[in-house]
Amino acid sequence: MNGDLDITFRVKPHEKYRRVDNNIIVNLPVTILEAWDGCTKTIENIDGTKHSIQVSPLTKSGEAYFFKNEGFIDPRSPWGHRGDLIVLLEYITPKNLTREQKKLLEEFYNLEKKK
Repeated sequence: MNGDLDITFRVKPHEKYRRVDNNIIVNLPVTILEAWDGCTKTIENIDGTKHSIQVSPLTKSGEAYFFKNEGFIDPRSPWGHRGDLIVLLEYITPKNLTREQKKLLEEFYNLEKKK
């Protein structure tokens, strides 16, 4: 018997990585102090390769770092073009602060309000 066969794939979302077209997007958590002072972080791609990221001092949350041709291979491309790995900086808000830390943050906040 002749006819068409339609197959539908449902891809379960990954807990760490997102796919947009052929790009891989991953969040990189950093503490506010790491973002304020700058730091070097390592991120692992979905294939296990590791990339080092130099976070400059005072980098904003949401800042994007691009690793060209580290995403998925475009299945429609005869040349095997790849998407990018896109790393988004994400601030981690501290949950448990000491009284002294809270006091210092309040002082900083009050100084910022006066500007």
